[in-house]
Amino acid sequence: MANLTLDNIAQVIPPCKSSHSELPSAMKPASVLVLMFSKDGHIHVMLNKRSDMVEYHKGEISFPGGSWEPDDKDLSYTATRETNEEIGIRYEDMRIIGELETVNTSSMFCIYPFVATINYPYKSRISKDEVADVIEVPIQSLINPLNRRTEMHIRRNKSYKAYSYIYKQHIIHGATANILSQLLAIISSKLT
Repeated sequence: MANLTLDNIAQVIPPCKSSHSELPSAMKPASVLVLMFSKDGHIHVMLNKRSDMVEYHKGEISFPGGSWEPDDKDLSYTATRETNEEIGIRYEDMRIIGELETVNTSSMFCIYPFVATINYPYKSRISKDEVADVIEVPIQSLINPLNRRTEMHIRRNKSYKAYSYIYKQHIIHGATANILSQLLAIISSKLT
């Protein structure tokens, strides 16, 4: 994957399909932004370490994003609004290139992941109430099999695969790891 670029990733990401009229009734709708950028000749993905002051998933590694609000015109707007609130990246600096499949969480959220690109370097402004740190993870590190674990779990008498990734001292698991697995599977199958 030596020739991995933002442009060729943009060509293989599925197009956006979600709207606010499709919201599930049993789950709380939320959306995240899978932000990618080129740094030092490598594609990176931006993650947040959540602060200990947030309501859900304290201290976990996640994508910027959050809950849909009735004033949001659609779910992609939710993702960009939350990204701006959490790390200060302006809407006009983000280019949404597509959308991945939804991921449901044990905390009853249905997450709509949108994929976007930004230019590097970017100027961020971290909301300390929500974000403890911003983590720039090279895609190559995530693709490395030594940094990925797959486990089988059982919940409500159903088995499912749970993914996790290791990057430096960080463990990326849960919905964030599931979203990363989707992204990496698309990149690996279409660009290798």
